[in-house]
Amino acid sequence: MCRTIIWAIAAVSGQSPEELPPLYSAIDPGALENVFQPRSEGKPRTHGRVSFTYNGFDIDVFASGRIRIDVSELDAETIQSRSRS
Repeated sequence: MCRTIIWAIAAVSGQSPEELPPLYSAIDPGALENVFQPRSEGKPRTHGRVSFTYNGFDIDVFASGRIRIDVSELDAETIQSRSRS
């Protein structure tokens, strides 16, 4: 999950993953990986969300595994130029 977040932020920010600040500057990566692990009896966690800001982007991680990155602050020209790269 953490690698997915880093690669997604790199893609939308136009940076390489190596140029990004460490994810732990925003959230504990181990805790993020573990928070939605199955319960002790083996049942999956189906509800919940963790929200944080990383590299200027608001990120929501859901128990389902879905990751939402708010790119609403990017203007259309920036998005178009990055999609051509």
